[in-house]
Amino acid sequence: MLVPYIRSSFYGGIQWCPFKAYLEYNLGLPNTENFKARKGTLVHKAMEILAKAKLAQQENQEAFTDEECGKTFPCSISSEEALQESWDLSKRQKPEFPWSDADFKDCQKWMNNILGHPMGLYDPRKRDIFAVERFFDIPCHFSDEKESRKWSFVDREGKEHSGEIRLRGTMDLLALVDASNCVEYIDYKTGKSRQDWSTGKEKTLDDFKEDFQLLFYFYALTKIYPQFDVFLMTLYFAQAGGPFTVMFSREDIPKAEKKIKKFLDNTLSITKPERILGNPRRSKELFKCTRLCHFYESGECESHYKELQQLGILEHTKRHANVAAFSSYTGGGKTDVQCNA
Repeated sequence: MLVPYIRSSFYGGIQWCPFKAYLEYNLGLPNTENFKARKGTLVHKAMEILAKAKLAQQENQEAFTDEECGKTFPCSISSEEALQESWDLSKRQKPEFPWSDADFKDCQKWMNNILGHPMGLYDPRKRDIFAVERFFDIPCHFSDEKESRKWSFVDREGKEHSGEIRLRGTMDLLALVDASNCVEYIDYKTGKSRQDWSTGKEKTLDDFKEDFQLLFYFYALTKIYPQFDVFLMTLYFAQAGGPFTVMFSREDIPKAEKKIKKFLDNTLSITKPERILGNPRRSKELFKCTRLCHFYESGECESHYKELQQLGILEHTKRHANVAAFSSYTGGGKTDVQCNA
């Protein structure tokens, strides 16, 4: 498989279904957002507005502008107002979803769970904000290798595309802690469980110490911010147990590199991406196809899978890859960032 860049959702996609990840991250086929995920995005946006308000306040400003909402808000904006603005934004962006009062109450409950944590520890208005929606884009250069990793691809017209493999993502919130050499990364999760979809088991604190997302973002933080030596990495599960925090130091960089490198090398070696459908070992996971996969519903999964078996991954990718799509990053904080294609 091609890997123009690595992001945590690419890793999650491979764990969920390698073939689905191939369609999305190699062919560049558009995937649709489901309603439950959008409600989570809505809560994230409301928390982002509160964090931006606090950051502006720290910089002695009275107001701030949110480009996505297209509005300027006072730093005194309340949590209720932030949620309403995010709700209105989501309804404008996704009018096809069946928005209801019950959905608003769900989002309100999840947000209140976060804001109501003891001592307001995860309320951005009560934290020393360092950065909000921090986008990163750094070369994939491992310490034991002389050069950064590269990718290349020849399209159906014979044109070669190439560039550095990049590590990319967006961090919801970074907050300073009492120690001057410590920063905390905070990500809000609104799902009903902490389930590891690759194993079916609920994640524990020990699991999070090996979690790819946390190690990946920790590794990025060490490259972006040399002034910090200690990194608190927190996932806050609004419906599934509250905060889980892991502490990393620069001594953990080799561990993070090993995790990222293993994922990269394993993904590059994939020539026949497996899919859940028709896989006896994953028969209990068929609901991921029938209920949660746009590519299954559209028929793209079946048609592309049959053709890939006939042509092989190189020829199939050459015929169908949308280079502009698969070599760009679309995510929070910054969108449509092109690789060197």
